[in-house]
Amino acid sequence: MLFRAFYILFLALLAGSAVCSNFMMNLAWTLLFVNWLVERDFKRKFADFRTNGLLHFAIFYFLLSAISLIWTRDLYAGLDVLRQTLPLLVVPLVVLTSRPLTRLQWRLVAIGYVGTLLVVTVIGFIRWLTIPDLPYRQIVPFISHIRFSLNLVFAIILLLFAVLKAFDRRTFLSSPLLYSVALLLALWFVFYLFLLQSYTGLIILIVTSLVSIFFGFRHLTMRPLRWTLVLAALFSVLAFTGIVTYYVNDYYTPRLAHVDRSRVTRNGNPYSFARDGLVECGRYVNDFVCEGELRAEWSKVSRMSVDSLTPVGYPVLPALVRYLNAMGVTKDSAGVASLTKSDIAAIEQGVANPVYAQSTSLRRMVYVMLFEYENYRCYHNVKGFTMLQRFELWKEAWFIACDNWLYGVGVGSVRSVLESQLVADQSPLADRHMMPHNQYLTILLTFGAILSALLLVCFIWALVSRHNLRNPLFLACLVIVLLSCLTEDTLQTCAGALFASLFLSLTSRRTTNGKLNENEML
Repeated sequence: MLFRAFYILFLALLAGSAVCSNFMMNLAWTLLFVNWLVERDFKRKFADFRTNGLLHFAIFYFLLSAISLIWTRDLYAGLDVLRQTLPLLVVPLVVLTSRPLTRLQWRLVAIGYVGTLLVVTVIGFIRWLTIPDLPYRQIVPFISHIRFSLNLVFAIILLLFAVLKAFDRRTFLSSPLLYSVALLLALWFVFYLFLLQSYTGLIILIVTSLVSIFFGFRHLTMRPLRWTLVLAALFSVLAFTGIVTYYVNDYYTPRLAHVDRSRVTRNGNPYSFARDGLVECGRYVNDFVCEGELRAEWSKVSRMSVDSLTPVGYPVLPALVRYLNAMGVTKDSAGVASLTKSDIAAIEQGVANPVYAQSTSLRRMVYVMLFEYENYRCYHNVKGFTMLQRFELWKEAWFIACDNWLYGVGVGSVRSVLESQLVADQSPLADRHMMPHNQYLTILLTFGAILSALLLVCFIWALVSRHNLRNPLFLACLVIVLLSCLTEDTLQTCAGALFASLFLSLTSRRTTNGKLNENEML
């Protein structure tokens, strides 16, 4: 009983630390493993080990990584990668060979996890309110905002799942306050995804919700509840698609300023006209710009030089031109004179579009992505643009994978080999020492085509061998991990490896003989 109590305690500690502390993460899984060793009972654990395909996959993946040290080009980096991804081996080994959690024990772990998420989000929100112009990447000070968004998505699904089960069992009215709090927490976490400007998190949330509704909640006994979920999902997707389409159309809708193009000067200062075709807010950004008047008038309203850099590293002059363009005013002294004090303060902070001041707006996210696309279309520029950088990295990583298709470059060598390729191709991302930002490409680069295919077969067998896909929480967690791997090297960091290994193992452990054990449900 003592070892079991420690097991639950360390699991709760591990789940909570996954969103707030790398040190506590490593301490928690180490304590979990030590407790597992001291507990012994290896005969029963070995019996669980023999029949668990997911554990076999975790061990196979780690062993394959260790074996690839033989041909790696950077042994020290490879050892460091193994150290960071050790939770991929240890956590499944402990969780999948321990006795499944009871419903009460699962709730304790879930409460610790969601409670820690709530505390961290409140801390981040206070930072956002009190620290002027805090970058969204620094709102959560403990782990990567991308990894944090994955935890937010899973917590949202977890809370909604608990509420749906309460409705399905007709127990919602027995604890209305508890389940109402769960709904409010889910809405708070959704709002936080907007605050973090997490495109990845929002897309993963939508896809995961759809998959869970159409494939994961078939065991709900109330047919009206199932149809309500399906209709709500379809309506949400249509509404989201419609809003995004509206914002895209709004971005490109022509809003031609009423200017006299026959005039080429103003007060002796020449106008410049658009030659690059860069569009923002339905207007050509560099059309009808009177730089001489901009400089003269800006010096009257601001102490910051028009040639200086803003706190975010963006020059004042292009920020000013874009801001005036978005406002639909002329880019000369008259336009600068129309700026309010708040507009001037925003430009001095590097805000280049009034829409960007709407920090939690979906419109802002769409506008930022479209401006990134416009920069690539006009200048083939990817540096500093999140999504476009990924396209450049994926392209270069694919070239390397084709050149090393047989057995890859080995664990730990991906970063250095990719950097060499970027330098050779004179990419704007050279000297940044970046990873491919795609876990599938990283695996292909590390192991080559043959071993990667073998790994894929092992993974598919692990999913179907114990009917894990029938478990809605496991399915949701799996979708979150798989989608995150499209744009991130999720398994290459401690936080990402821990998220995948811990919650896939815990939700998988709640499946018994291919059927959901109702005693272990939320």
